[in-house]
Amino acid sequence: MAYSSLIYVTPDVQTAFKWCQINNKMWGNECAILSFKLPFNILSRQDTFKKCIYFNPTIEWKKYVKESRLCDQKKTQYLDKFDMVYGPICANIYQLYKHDGIPKSHDPPQFQMASKSDRFDTFMTKCLQSIISLPKN
Repeated sequence: MAYSSLIYVTPDVQTAFKWCQINNKMWGNECAILSFKLPFNILSRQDTFKKCIYFNPTIEWKKYVKESRLCDQKKTQYLDKFDMVYGPICANIYQLYKHDGIPKSHDPPQFQMASKSDRFDTFMTKCLQSIISLPKN
C-alpha cells in the first residue's frame, strides 16, 4: 500500500491546539489544524468504506493505541484492511501508561478517527472547510 499520511480527527479544537503545541515542543515540527465538515452519520451510514469502530476503551483498543504509537506495524497490520478507524482517545504518550502498561482513557470518553487509506483521505479532502497553520517554535 502506497500510504503516506494519517489524519486524526477530534471534535474538540482545544485538543487539536494542545496536540500541536506538544508536537511542536517535542519535535519542532510545524503543525496544521484542518477543519472538516463530515456527514453527521459518518459512522453508521452505509457506504463502501471499511470501518473499524470501538465505542468503548476496551483492552484490545488500548493495546492497538499503544502498539500504534510505538510504530509496531506487525502488531497493527490487521487494521490496514480498513479505510477508517474510530475509537476513544487515550492519554498522550507522556502520560500514557498505568502500572500495567495499558493506556489510560479519558473520563468522560473523547473520540478520534484515523484515516487508514488513500480512499478515505480523498473523501476527507472533499469535506475540508479550513486550515490553520502553526509554524515551528
